[in-house]
Order: sequence, then C-alpha cells, then structure tokens
Amino acid sequence: MSLKVAMIGPFPERIGVITGGVEGVVHCLTVGLRRVADLELHILAPAYHRPAGTEERDGMTIHWLKVPFPPFLTNWSVFRRRVHLHLADIRPDIAHFQGVASWPLNYRDPCVLDLPPPETWPTTHGDFLFPKDFSQRMFRYMNVLVPLFQRE
Repeated sequence: MSLKVAMIGPFPERIGVITGGVEGVVHCLTVGLRRVADLELHILAPAYHRPAGTEERDGMTIHWLKVPFPPFLTNWSVFRRRVHLHLADIRPDIAHFQGVASWPLNYRDPCVLDLPPPETWPTTHGDFLFPKDFSQRMFRYMNVLVPLFQRE
C-alpha cells in the first residue's frame, strides 16, 4: 500500500528555474519526498505562465491550476475552491499546504500547513491591511495546527 501525498503551493513552471522562496521550498521538499519508497506524489500549483493541465515529471504528477483574475483571488475563494476540488479527486492521505495560509481553510481531511513565523508576516498586502489578530482568526478554521517555529 502506498502513501498518497499532495503538495499545494507554487512550483517551478520550468525545470531548474526557481522564481521565489516558497517555490524553492516546495521544490526542495518534493526532491526529498521522491526518494521515499511507495509514495505517490501529487503537486497542485498555480499556473501563472503556462496553460492549466496535468504533467508527469520526475515520478510525480503536477496539476497546474488556472489562476483567476484579478490575482488577489488566487489566495482566497476562487483558487482555494479549485484546489479543494482537485484534492477531492486525488484523495490524498495527507495534503501539505505551503506558504499561503488561506488555501487550507475549511479543508476537512488530514493536512499540514507550513508558514513562516507570524512576526515575519507583512502587515499589508497591496491595499489590504491585515488585522492584528489575523493569525488567530485564520487558525480557528484549521482542524490541526502544528507550529514549526518556536517563540523566544
């Protein structure tokens, strides 16, 4: 019996070209996960500069998901729904969300969310101001939260 893992986050659209920090983290994690025996790896990634569709690459399945416009919707309702619908089709044993806190909201199956420490989060995003209690509001919608950082 194999373990089915879905990684959700930005992923290099072109082999060998990493354009951001979270994209680099997702890429490095997939390199390690591909070494695990009996693991079926799926990547769900926004298709910013390529057509939506499915690609087989290095033993994993990449699901390129269309990004809605305007771009701020990628973090919230439209893109999150698209991610959740794909996860329902894939039915992973665990979903690993990377970097975008809103994507796992209301996802009811086992999942992990990696985020940097809250003190590194921006207080604004474009014209949108994050409330001071943004992290507390967000976390109450999660079914499990495992902190990967330690406060001093």
